Amino acid sequence: MKLSSCIEMMFAELPFAKRIQAAKDAGFDGYEFWGWYGKDLVEIADAQAECGLPLAACGIGSRDESRRSALKGGIVRRGNASAFAETVAESIEATGPLGVKTLLVTTGNELSGVCREAQAEAVAEALATTPGEAPAPAEAPAASTGRSRSRRKPAATATPAPAPEEAVAPLEPVVEEEVVAVEPAVDAAEAVEAPSMEVQVAQTLADLAASTSGPVTASALKRTLLRKDPTFSEADYGFRTFTEFLRFLADREFVELTDGTTGDPEVSLPKQGTSDENFALVRDVVQEVGAPVPLSGLKNRLRKRRPDFSEKALGFRGFLQFCRAAEAAGAVVLTWDDATDDYLVTAA
Repeated sequence: MKLSSCIEMMFAELPFAKRIQAAKDAGFDGYEFWGWYGKDLVEIADAQAECGLPLAACGIGSRDESRRSALKGGIVRRGNASAFAETVAESIEATGPLGVKTLLVTTGNELSGVCREAQAEAVAEALATTPGEAPAPAEAPAASTGRSRSRRKPAATATPAPAPEEAVAPLEPVVEEEVVAVEPAVDAAEAVEAPSMEVQVAQTLADLAASTSGPVTASALKRTLLRKDPTFSEADYGFRTFTEFLRFLADREFVELTDGTTGDPEVSLPKQGTSDENFALVRDVVQEVGAPVPLSGLKNRLRKRRPDFSEKALGFRGFLQFCRAAEAAGAVVLTWDDATDDYLVTAA
């Protein structure tokens, strides 16, 4: 067995290129890192040649902002196959001088409201696409064709075969990601539009807070964001450091930031508030629209107002159960609409 050191996380006290020598001195057979974009590949190649430690693997990336933006939603989303193929081709060319034989690909988080079979097919489609080739049209599985009437009586469905397994960086600690239960129906915008960076940070922070016993530090949050999306860089959003990015979010009350005991800031989510406060939030959002809102698109609207919103943090199993509780509390009214095959939500 050969061991490879992930120098994104190991030897972090050293300048990046110097970590390669440190990995060799520690007895590792190779080294690896996440996305190559934003790194000085010439400096890395020089350090690698000097110490003779091979690059075992690295993540894909792109200098093209539109490709990076498209892939933030992962290849579980249909429509990203071409951007993925072009990114892989660019990564092969960019990392060729490093002699790397393995590129790491993350599929993206499981999508709420889209069956796993459809997500697995999107992954397979992306992996089969070559640069410049339009992906072949695929017949959508029955479970993923638009909305269904399963809100009235959700039908049991067999769990599809898992998506192609992604490469996992050795020795990298894994933080469990929340598996979001599939809602009975999905709004088209929710299935296609990638969540905003504020929402991604809030959801990642919520996952970390639920899986760790102590406070979440800024460095731990960034490591997890990078593992989910190796192309993430605060520089893409106009910030020089990740701490500066977090201060921006804290100023807008997306997160709370406090000084850590070791100099590493601690990050937490604002309090969710009571159920009644969140019921009032739903009513306010619906009132702002000024028209009945499809239930399947309402959660996205809520998260534009409060990116960290989670009905599960309030004790509800799903968003439909939360909205029914809001209806029982007199905040909203849910009415089934045959024309849209969905519940319409109005303010009470």
